[in-house]
Amino acid sequence: MIDQSVIEKVLDTADIVEVVSDFVTLRKRGANYVGLCPFHNEKTPSFSVSPSRGICHCFSCGKGGNVIHFLMEQEQLTFVEAIEWLGKKYGIPIPHKDMTEQERSTQSLRESLYTVNNFALDFFKKNLPGSIALRYLRSRGLQDSIIEKFCLGFSPESSHALADAALKAGYNKDYLVQTGVCMERDDHTLYDRYRGRVIYPVFSLAGKVAAFGGRIMQSDAKAAKYVNSPESLIYSKRRELYGLFQARQAISKEDCCYLVEGYMDVISMHQSGVENVVASSGTSLTTEQIRLIRRFTKNITVLYDGDSAGIKASLRGIDMLLAEGMNVKVLLLPDGEDPDSYAQKNGAAAFQEYLGKHQTNFIRFKTDLLLKEANGDISQKANLIKDIVNSIAVIEDAITRSVYIKDCSARLDVAESLLIQEVNKLRHHAIMQQRVERMEEQNSQSMQEKVEVEDNEQDSVEQLRNQVRQLLHGKMAGIIAKERTLMCLLVRYGDKVMCQTNYNGQNDYELKVGEFIIDSLNMDQLELLHPVYKTILDLFKDHYKEQDFVSERFFMSYPDDVVNKTAVDLMQDKYQHDNSTNAQNTDNLMELSQYVVNDYKYSIVQHWLKEIIKQLEDTTLSDQEIVSLQERYRGLLDVRNQLTKLLGNRVINL
Repeated sequence: MIDQSVIEKVLDTADIVEVVSDFVTLRKRGANYVGLCPFHNEKTPSFSVSPSRGICHCFSCGKGGNVIHFLMEQEQLTFVEAIEWLGKKYGIPIPHKDMTEQERSTQSLRESLYTVNNFALDFFKKNLPGSIALRYLRSRGLQDSIIEKFCLGFSPESSHALADAALKAGYNKDYLVQTGVCMERDDHTLYDRYRGRVIYPVFSLAGKVAAFGGRIMQSDAKAAKYVNSPESLIYSKRRELYGLFQARQAISKEDCCYLVEGYMDVISMHQSGVENVVASSGTSLTTEQIRLIRRFTKNITVLYDGDSAGIKASLRGIDMLLAEGMNVKVLLLPDGEDPDSYAQKNGAAAFQEYLGKHQTNFIRFKTDLLLKEANGDISQKANLIKDIVNSIAVIEDAITRSVYIKDCSARLDVAESLLIQEVNKLRHHAIMQQRVERMEEQNSQSMQEKVEVEDNEQDSVEQLRNQVRQLLHGKMAGIIAKERTLMCLLVRYGDKVMCQTNYNGQNDYELKVGEFIIDSLNMDQLELLHPVYKTILDLFKDHYKEQDFVSERFFMSYPDDVVNKTAVDLMQDKYQHDNSTNAQNTDNLMELSQYVVNDYKYSIVQHWLKEIIKQLEDTTLSDQEIVSLQERYRGLLDVRNQLTKLLGNRVINL
């Protein structure tokens, strides 16, 4: 565990705009900053960062939080790892309290895998000087500076050189296997995965070594040309793009990204002065990879060599780019050339000139490609038109669609009205499908509380999640919603003075909002149902009398991930009823507090009334039991009528 004072220091020091900007391109809008949400697919920025409040929030998917929660979601870190990440960035020492064995295991696993990869990287780099791999790289025209920039290395021919070195250095055998740098035989001995290969490290967007690719240096029919890291806790090939860590600033600056196929294509282009380039590393382009690029730019140019079969195979990926709102251009290199070979043969200046002069929009490129393939055949041309229409239909921008339709109508000699009709038909079908999927998703997530914890969480926390789910989907859901509003008031304004009154024998006592909530619940012997909200209320009771206690600050920096994450969610909520009174004006805190408490009590009374009606339906009740229930029902009706008068028809913004 990390002491709360350390967490507060980290939150005070960390600039959330600076941290988020390491991963998302932000633009200033008023007092806040906006950008494309890194957590879901979107084409219009809905991710907002508030430097004054120190929080971020997506108005589409709802994800966000303070700078710690952003890093946890973005980099898939634990709470402790995120704080350590910030501590390293801002030079803040992070001492630890004693942790449970489970907490230590959870925290150390990911760190251990990255540590193993760092050891392997150093090992590969140390073995590069004087090796056959270095001669190979120089034969490919690479300079020492570019080799160092991409941390290229060499895995010796020995089948267990890395394994021996790692085990001798004390590294865990299981971690060597989990990262994939070593493999295990049936007799449980280890051998090196990349032996005899040039090593290309794959860095995450945060600059951590997530994986490796190893290339063989001579033709061998029995050996794969490339060997890559397996999927692991720290690496998913669907979510990584080779070179993005080195290219991210150039992509943002140039507002354009070049997409190529292999490691050497990326490296050669960097050496030629073109740094805004990434590679899919021979795999089919994924939505997750497109989203990574889209954080930095909407403009992408796909580079193809002269292999028509390879081009056709990649067309589906281009449609995915269009569907994600990317502006797609294509550049076809001369026959037999790839970015690496062309740059080597013609030099950096000629390569950059070629890039500038030979780009064309994708729809025109695809039309010309398929027309050439159809070669006048009517049936093939009909299929070609359908194929082009499918690509145009996924484009969101209406003006762009219109331009492409007009261009294709002329090139294909097809009536523009017919193309429009077919595009609209496909788009209508897609929209209806999206609506159905959205409705299903909303129904499945109705009133779903955000209690997010690690996958390997403790049993007690898993029980908490199940308890919350049952409450949210049961008959108490209405009361839970009112409890949420009550806790929203407590977290935001719990330490604020709502009025001066006689309190516990003291005249002109400055009564705080949190005290008012506690006393109101105690007066009617009410207890919160939601376990996390109950914890928040209990924590407030224990700490609000401490000197310099600030409710918002206390809960957002509390060293329990469930509590502080819930607190940030509460900070982002908006509460309303009719005729607007703004809670930001502390003069209205008394009215606001009374309303929220009464509204909560009203929901409980309503629930009790419904329960009594159900009980009265029991035909086995005695006359005395019926009379008792009826008296209780009348008493609750009187309470409800009093609460109704107090609530009125106003609107309060929390």
